[in-house]
Amino acid sequence: MKKAYVIGNNVSTSLSPTIFQHWFEKHNINGEYGYVEIQEKDFDQKIKTLLKETGLVGLNITIPFKEKIISYLTSQDEHATEIKAVNCVTINDKNTISGTNTDWIGFM
Repeated sequence: MKKAYVIGNNVSTSLSPTIFQHWFEKHNINGEYGYVEIQEKDFDQKIKTLLKETGLVGLNITIPFKEKIISYLTSQDEHATEIKAVNCVTINDKNTISGTNTDWIGFM
């Protein structure tokens, strides 16, 4: 089963798990989307553990971790590099951890 999460402070109220789970079911994707609450002092320990989780394919990153996640990436796109922040992480079957930033699209 594929797994994805939104991570950050106070993400237990996020609508993302409900929205993504709906689309997984609608498109017959064997996946689960949840949330992981992380306090800033625990970020390094929790993210290392989370990135090793079997089946993990992606993360949505919220403030205050959009800059902190960068040191855990194996690559990032030009938008993340220019903005110096990542809000979307993708993990492929070769364990490449890629980051992007899609926030800029909303500002355009």
